[in-house]
Amino acid sequence: MRFAYVTTEDPLLNDVTRAGLVGLSRILFTRTSIEPAEPHPVQLGLDELELYPLIYIAVPDAGLALNGLESDALASYLRNGGAVIIDTRDSDGISASTANMTNKLTVLLSGIDAPPLRPVPQTHVLMRAFYLVDGFPGRYGARPLWIEAGRTDGTVQSGDGVSGLFITDADLISAWAVDQYGRPLYSVDGGDRDREMSYRAGVNLVMYILTGNYKADQVHVPALLERLGADLPGSDGPVDLRDGDRE
Repeated sequence: MRFAYVTTEDPLLNDVTRAGLVGLSRILFTRTSIEPAEPHPVQLGLDELELYPLIYIAVPDAGLALNGLESDALASYLRNGGAVIIDTRDSDGISASTANMTNKLTVLLSGIDAPPLRPVPQTHVLMRAFYLVDGFPGRYGARPLWIEAGRTDGTVQSGDGVSGLFITDADLISAWAVDQYGRPLYSVDGGDRDREMSYRAGVNLVMYILTGNYKADQVHVPALLERLGADLPGSDGPVDLRDGDRE
């Protein structure tokens, strides 16, 4: 399993994006059971995107315009359960309406038919997918992460109920970026604490992408077991399926 990033015409940005995914992969390897291989560069419309559970798009300063083939490939990837993180890296602010996004996002998403977005609420499963976090800081702190709008329990209305589109302007990728010795490449506005919180936010993102609403589902397990036991045919009453003597 490995992550991918979309190559741009900015070679320095491509290097930073790769270094950021390497840094996040190392954190996942040391702190979780996920063992990512080296991240891969991909070209939309040419490479098989379905091989990757997550694709990162770091938007160049000049923006990123996709042609029809590239937009179709990205839209197909999202429809089929892929996850895309778009990072404008500018801390300029993002609107929840696709009609009022920054120019960078308007151009990038014009051919994708992006769903309505909203900031991640504090009750969302992303806030507890692995770590308990209260935000998603990157090189710039206190920036909201935008996801597909959905219900209050963190699920969206279509597919498997998991958002596949994540948009930030916090420059997460620079906060994660490390050199060949594992040393951070860039300073972070909030210092070491925000860098650590950025890594934790990245771990939560990956866990959410790989496991969906698993964490949210666990909250309802006792009620589901009770309802299942009450509905078992031929029983004299509710059956407690949590009892180790019963199957």
